[in-house]
Amino acid sequence: MPERRTSEGVESTLQVVAAQRVAQATVTGFAFCEECGLPLSERQKVAFLTAAVLELDGLHQELTGVLHVERLIADLLGRS
Repeated sequence: MPERRTSEGVESTLQVVAAQRVAQATVTGFAFCEECGLPLSERQKVAFLTAAVLELDGLHQELTGVLHVERLIADLLGRS
């Protein structure tokens, strides 16, 4: 059971780190557009953020799958 809690903690941490990076990239991208004299409209910003949130939503399933495969491999190699 402790291994499951550990992998859930890693998964949660990775999701937070990914969300922070997407947020920072978004803020940087919006600022860059404004500095270049091509600011995004509110509609464009919402569309961009919607796409980013949808990408992060799929991250949970992907991380769960990767961690599951790693556990299976560890079990096969007798490292569990």
